[in-house]
Order: sequence, then structure tokens, then C-alpha cells
Amino acid sequence: MTAHDAVLEFANESHRDPLKFEIHKLRVESIAAGRPMFYQVDMRISEPPGELQSQGGFGPWLSGDVGNIPLHGTVTLKDASLDKYHAIRGIVQSQEHFNGTLDQIYIEGEASVANFELKTAHHPVAVSTQFQVVVNGLRGEAQLKTVTATVRRTVAYAHGSVDKNPLRDRRETSVDFSVQHGRAEDILWLFDDDPKPAMLGACNFTGHVRAPQFGPGFLESLEFQGRFEVRDGHFQPGTQSKTNELSVRAQGKKLKDPHDAPDAPVQSLASDVTMQHAIATFPNLFFEIPNARARMHGTYNFLHHQVDLHGDLWTQATISQETSGFKAALLKPFDPLFQRKHAGARIPVLMDGPINNPHFGTEIVSKK
Repeated sequence: MTAHDAVLEFANESHRDPLKFEIHKLRVESIAAGRPMFYQVDMRISEPPGELQSQGGFGPWLSGDVGNIPLHGTVTLKDASLDKYHAIRGIVQSQEHFNGTLDQIYIEGEASVANFELKTAHHPVAVSTQFQVVVNGLRGEAQLKTVTATVRRTVAYAHGSVDKNPLRDRRETSVDFSVQHGRAEDILWLFDDDPKPAMLGACNFTGHVRAPQFGPGFLESLEFQGRFEVRDGHFQPGTQSKTNELSVRAQGKKLKDPHDAPDAPVQSLASDVTMQHAIATFPNLFFEIPNARARMHGTYNFLHHQVDLHGDLWTQATISQETSGFKAALLKPFDPLFQRKHAGARIPVLMDGPINNPHFGTEIVSKK
């Protein structure tokens, strides 16, 4: 059996546009009872829109037990556009081979998107993946056995599932992932629409992600919980210059010009984190630079790129030693209030405002 320039449509249960396959060429051989059929097809698919080529075998047909029908083959997808989806953009190229039964299809392959981006960030990046997946062709669900994704210089390892939520009548993606020896700027660049990532540095990241939808409100609906750590980090120049100055003053040294402060890398930045409604919450953020360390809590808003953190800063120097001139003399009597054991000071601090140019300050915390 052959078909050329044919169209196959499936009505959509949600009354949206039908699922359409524009078949350029189709050839099916050995159509007979009790025997497998072999096919070759070249067609355009609509989810995601792209050109698909496949060949393989299907059957023999098993009466009354559709799920156990065996199948095998290869698939090549070219120039499949993600632009039609609300949250993401890019052009997919993929190759895979499959075998199994209709209700348990084992798929192994690789895919790449040269210009993948979240539409909220507008930062295209090259993404490549290798995957092993088990698909239930009757339910349209999948178990992500192993997925390795590379984003710039960062490699993430993941496993999870795509299952239908009967209460919401749509499929949801749930993934556990880990990043070891990655780069903080690669992850921030993907999510943030600022011209440069807020921070650079080596990072480790583990967590669980739940994506209830990929349409409107994708970022607001995304749920996440996990833990991250950044080492040997640097902020963008505006924030880093304030960090450099803090490191010098925390040692009790004086500065005529804040720009003269030597570079102070972020030795460690770590926290548990949860994310809901596009707001990341940090219950125990630990921050350490030369001569100072802080423990804070607060939030970061991914939509407005605003940070709001509060906590305590520990320094090597006393509070009066961290200032100079007349201000130091005025603060001298307050040293005992902020003094910690052995030496230095413990100071209530805050960090708020835009992430690329935040405000650092002290705050008065009343003691009950």
C-alpha cells in the first residue's frame, strides 16, 4: 500500500484544532493476517510542527489485546519548531530508535536545539540531550528513565515522568535532576532576562521540578524544591564592587576609594530553595567571602528580578573598625551590642532591590 500527499486527521477531545499528519510518502508492505507490517513514511507532524521520517515494523495484530502489539523502528525529526508553545522557543532536531509493545515502547535517542530559550528570558542557548524513555502509546504517558542534558558548559542528569492528571485533564511533567560541577551563569542565563547573568561560579544543584503546564503562566505554575551551592563565585561588577568593599571593611581595614578594594570571591553561597508562583524562597541562605560570612533568609522574584534577604553578618572586625573617621568614633560605644565571642561583630543586615544592583544595609532588630 502506498500513499502520496495524503492528510490524516484526528479530532481533538478538547475541541481544539485536530491533530494533523501531512503524509508526503507512505509505503506499507506485507499486509496479511498473522504477519507484521513493515512501513516507511515521510510526513509533516503538528506536535511539534516539523518533518518526520520513520521506518520499521508493526504487528502482527493481536485481537483483543492492542497493548501487546509489537513494534520497532527508527525516527528522525527535523526542523521541529517549539515557537507555537507559550513558554518556550527553538528548533528541534532528533534521532531515535524504538522497540517493544504499544503500551510499553522503549525509546533511546538524542535531540538538540541550537537556539532554545524561555520566552520570559529571551536568551537563546544551545541544548543537547541523550535519553532513554518508556512510552505508553495507549495513554500518551512516558517514564523518563535517564536523561542527560547539556546547556552551554553545564551537564544535568534527570529522571522522571509525564503523566496525565485526571483532575486537570492535562499531562504534567515531574523530574528529579542533579548538576555536579556545573556553572551558575549557565542556569541563571536560561531563566533571567537581564543582559548578563547575575552571578558566575562553579555550582552543584539537586532538586525536584513539577511543570503542570507549558502554556500561559508556565513560569508561575512551575514548582521546585532542592538545594544549590556556588563556589568561587563572582557577581556582576556593580554588586561585586560592594562585595569587595565589604570584605576589606570586615577585616577592619580602611578604604579611601571603594574601587581600590581587592577582588573578594564568593567562597560559598548555598541554600535550600523552594519555588512557587515564580518566587524562590530561601530559608537558610549561607554566604561566605574573605573576612565575613552571613546567614540569611528571604525571596527572589523571577518575574521582577527583585531580591529580598534578611539575616546576620559575622565579621572579623568590630563594627567601629569597619568604618573610619568621625563615624568610627560615634560607633565605638555600640561595639558591645554587636560583639561576638572571641572577636569581631555580628550585625543584622539586609539585601534588597534589583538583583544586578541590590542595596546592602543594616537593620535594627528589636529584642523581646
